[in-house]
Amino acid sequence: MKARTKAPPATGLLLALTLSYQAALAQNPPTIDTLPALKILPVASSHGNFTQQRSLPGLAKPLESSGEFYFDQQIGFLWYTTSPVTQAQFFGPKQSYNYIFSDTATADDTTSKPIKAEKVRTSATRHIAKIIHGIINNDWQQLERIFDAEVVNNDSTQTVTLNPKNSKLQKYLLAITLETSQRLLYYRIEMSSGETVRVDFNNVEENTNNLFESCATSNRSLLQICRHIKTLTQKAP
Repeated sequence: MKARTKAPPATGLLLALTLSYQAALAQNPPTIDTLPALKILPVASSHGNFTQQRSLPGLAKPLESSGEFYFDQQIGFLWYTTSPVTQAQFFGPKQSYNYIFSDTATADDTTSKPIKAEKVRTSATRHIAKIIHGIINNDWQQLERIFDAEVVNNDSTQTVTLNPKNSKLQKYLLAITLETSQRLLYYRIEMSSGETVRVDFNNVEENTNNLFESCATSNRSLLQICRHIKTLTQKAP
């Protein structure tokens, strides 16, 4: 029996941003007043590590997971969870995929076991790449249609609080907090249910060693995924 991938940590934020995307665009005119004050530098590509802590009501300790992310401005985002299980999801401008691993797959898999690519067909995912690119490239119009934003300047960082404008989103999402210092350091999601999710980004490198340029990796699982993504963009290695 094969293990199916689950949504990776960062997907929670992205889905929260896009769940009521179309309704928000129709109901709220853009008010580009706050978020342009953010000092986030646009990048062509980036990669690094993430760690997640998910706290649930009734659980004494948060659930922890970690992994890697890969971003290309033209191609999209790849989230590759390595602990406690191996799972991956790709968000592209036109297509998004879950990657289904075998039960024995590991994060540093050097075997050639096939990985099944399963297309994600939910409507929310169609807008995820646009939201990501907006954050990376300082295009804040889409975010400020969905959220009321507050930016606080600290000594070396900026704290951004996003509160949903849309009433449907308000029923389950209280706020999203982002800490930035020319790039996103971490985000924290507070849900109406009492659940909180925090994802920290570290060891981030920008505009260098772009995985999607040549799929240069010794990890066979990651290599298979990269090659599949390249076929989607008609840039097969």
